Amino acid sequence: MLMLLHRLRRSIPPSERMEKTRSGYVIPHQQQGDAHRRERNSGEGGVSPRSLRLFSHFSGDTMRGMWSGFFGGCADRRAQKAMSLMWTVKVVGLGAVALSLSLEALAWLHRRLRPGKILNEVLFFPSETACVQHIFTPPSPYSCFCSLPHGVETSFSRLLSYLMSASSSLDLCVFAFSNMDLCRAVVALHHRGVNVRVLTDKDYSAITGSQIGVLRKAGICVRSDINSVYMHHKFAVVDGRLLITGSLNWTLTAVQSNMENVIITEEPDLVRPFIQEFRRLWMQNDPTQYHDSSEQKAARVMGESNN
Repeated sequence: MLMLLHRLRRSIPPSERMEKTRSGYVIPHQQQGDAHRRERNSGEGGVSPRSLRLFSHFSGDTMRGMWSGFFGGCADRRAQKAMSLMWTVKVVGLGAVALSLSLEALAWLHRRLRPGKILNEVLFFPSETACVQHIFTPPSPYSCFCSLPHGVETSFSRLLSYLMSASSSLDLCVFAFSNMDLCRAVVALHHRGVNVRVLTDKDYSAITGSQIGVLRKAGICVRSDINSVYMHHKFAVVDGRLLITGSLNWTLTAVQSNMENVIITEEPDLVRPFIQEFRRLWMQNDPTQYHDSSEQKAARVMGESNN
């Protein structure tokens, strides 16, 4: 634009150039006649006075307004582009955050809803003799200096590990309980804050070597059956989800000498009936509801002697 104005000015003879006034650019009166004649003379080169008259209508303020409007429009457009770019970056950033959160939520739901592998295991006894100290004081299997083999996994060590996996509750229903390592595990769970309940046979809880007294001294709630028949169950329910049951009495002889079996399962259809049975026996043998008369005691002793 500036170059065009410069060329226009150079093409006008000095005698016909416009003079700058307060109202704008005008052609001197004494030269307007020549300008009219020059306009009629179409054979001459240069810029015609008609074009000059067009420029004479623009004042200095008008020209400055045009220039400022032009550059101001450019500035506005740049500002609009910058604002648009800023909002685009914000929207893209928010979209990325939302996508990340959505993926994490989907992964969490997948883990929660995905059916995990159900534990089912069978253990057979007698078990190989080995040190089980590492189960009580992890993580090193060589932290004990006893003469028994270390770092050896046995049926008994696996049974202890499943028992020690309890985090909230342990319901134990056993006929005979004299194994010291199993007793140590139950007491350790109690001290850890696990809700432990033990139901056992009344007669066998009083035999020599029974650990029921140790459990009671530790503060564990123990109930004995009130019936004349044996409470011959041998099962434990860990956290209401894991069942440990089988022919194994919780004695040292059963673990190290007898031919026994233990089934460990998380199958809900198998765990649920044992939960219900323990709840029934626990309520049935509530000592606050038991009042044994002398006749009932005599009948119980006579029945036991006949067996």
